[in-house]
This record gives sequence, structure tokens and C-alpha cells, in this order.
Amino acid sequence: MHGINEKLEFKPVRIAVLIVSDTRTLETDTSGATLVQRLETAGHVLTE
Repeated sequence: MHGINEKLEFKPVRIAVLIVSDTRTLETDTSGATLVQRLETAGHVLTE
């Protein structure tokens, strides 16, 4: 079976996002913020 089985119960995960960059900061890294927003919107829990 390929793809997502929609019949399975959603189980949120606790996840941390690590961004490594020598040219970006928390304020200027839009890709990290986008990833965090999408994870939270999907119902996952971000942790430090």
C-alpha cells in the first residue's frame, strides 16, 4: 500500500526543528518559521 492511509487515527508527534545556518537568524530564517507553522497547523507539538 502506498500513500497515506486515511483510515488510521492521527497521532501527533513531539518534534523539534533545528536550523543550522551561518547567515540567518530566528528573525530572518523564513524557511524555519514556515516549517514550524506547517507542523503546528497539522496538529503536531513542537518542543525545545
